[in-house]
Amino acid sequence: MATNQDTTPIPLSPEDRRAMRRVRDRAKYAANPEPFRGRGRRARAAHREARNAYNRAYREAHRDELKAQQYLYREQTREQRQVANRTYRRTQAEAIRIQRKAYRAAHRAELSVRNKQYRAEHGEALKHQKKTAYQGNRATILARNSAYAKAHLDTLRAQKAAWRAAKGDILRRHKREYARAYYAAHPEIRAAKDRRRRAIKAGALIRDLTPAQWHAIKEHYGHRCVYCHRKMTQLTQDHLTPLSKGGAHTLSNVVPACRSCNSRKQAGPPKVPVQPLLLVGDSREHCDRE
Repeated sequence: MATNQDTTPIPLSPEDRRAMRRVRDRAKYAANPEPFRGRGRRARAAHREARNAYNRAYREAHRDELKAQQYLYREQTREQRQVANRTYRRTQAEAIRIQRKAYRAAHRAELSVRNKQYRAEHGEALKHQKKTAYQGNRATILARNSAYAKAHLDTLRAQKAAWRAAKGDILRRHKREYARAYYAAHPEIRAAKDRRRRAIKAGALIRDLTPAQWHAIKEHYGHRCVYCHRKMTQLTQDHLTPLSKGGAHTLSNVVPACRSCNSRKQAGPPKVPVQPLLLVGDSREHCDRE
């Protein structure tokens, strides 16, 4: 018995049509991907400016939302990213070193300006950070530096010699300027250094008088000359046994005297009996600069 079958095709929904087109396009791409890649590159190149403008506008309009998403993502994937970064740095150490060296060589002037500006803006924070890191890893840092210096002794010596040869004038000028400023701020240290130099030239075997001891001597005698007993603001150091006769530049051989009395005494014995100061509190304290 014959039956009448309805052969009218069933209409497809828009979703079904899109699914069929996707399947067909995937098959075409798998068979010959080059035309599709070229078409994609051409489309991206043709719409690059529009796409960039759209992305910029979107980021401006959703700045806070994007920041919150990025922060949440970083917090959720922190451990995984740290492990991945450590693994990458360990396996690609040589490539990373070469890449960084090439970048620094190509951008030396730019990096120098940027680093100077950063150090000027964050000087105190950098000092604190370095100090904290050094204090926490002092033994490791010293051991590492010592090992490196022993392994590269000739190279370091050559580098220092080349640096001194290239920067010698600048280094000497900086040292002179620093010494000038330091001694201007500490005239008593400069005076003590000059007196010690004169004692060395005179051949004194003992020359251990310090600015602290000289100050204690003046305090002991009430800032007065031991010969004329006048109170003076400027007192000179008189050696009871002159340096030219083998006297020592030390606590027990120095007394305060005014210029006139010191000049009259010259290299002779004291005109009046004088009891020098033999001991002061912590008399061996050296607060002067060699």
